[in-house]
Amino acid sequence: MNRFRAFFLIIVAGWAGNLDAGSLDVTVKGNNGALVPDAVVYAQKDGATSGPAGKQEIIDQRDKQFVPYVTAVQVGT
Repeated sequence: MNRFRAFFLIIVAGWAGNLDAGSLDVTVKGNNGALVPDAVVYAQKDGATSGPAGKQEIIDQRDKQFVPYVTAVQVGT
C-alpha cells in the first residue's frame, strides 16, 4: 500500500461514523498526469454541510521541515 493510500485511509477512518456504507478509491493526478504526492482528499456525503472547524491546528517547523509534513486545515480554523 503506498503512502498516499495509507494517509487517505487514516483520514477517512476519522470520518467513518459520518459516512454511509460504500467504497471510495481516489487517485490524485496533476496537470501532467503524474500522481500528486501527499495530496489531501476530503469526502463528505452528498448534500452534507460542514460545521465550524472549532479547533486550532498547529504546524511546527523543525530543522527547516514542517511538522507534521502534511496538514489538512478546514476553512475557518
